[in-house]
Amino acid sequence: MDELLSELQTVLEQQGWQTKRLGGVLTAEKAIVRARWWLGSRCLTHRLRLQADAGQRLLSYWETAVESSRGLAPPLLSGSRQAQQGWRFDETRRDAGIGSGQLEYGRLREEMEQACRRAGWSFRPLPGGGAGSP
Repeated sequence: MDELLSELQTVLEQQGWQTKRLGGVLTAEKAIVRARWWLGSRCLTHRLRLQADAGQRLLSYWETAVESSRGLAPPLLSGSRQAQQGWRFDETRRDAGIGSGQLEYGRLREEMEQACRRAGWSFRPLPGGGAGSP
């Protein structure tokens, strides 16, 4: 369990994620868009939670994207592509303007799943953030 979570933590940190680990739970957060101007602000944050069950050799995975704004948010131009197959949801979104960035929701799920399979673990992605999710 420790080896798998350490490997996943390293992968996330190399991609600029802020990580925290407590026992068999690894959480990660990355600010995708952080835009401010004198009339307000807007922030888009991508969050992950990975919970390892060593007895079952099972890694549960939650992913959420949270967007918040205050006042009159800075102007932006946004383009996105969304795909859903069953309960799997993927979104690529690019924001152009003050504090621009790109959200790739679902991309890390594939990387995490491959790492689990290589380590001989089962992978269970859970929709909607789940109880106790980030």
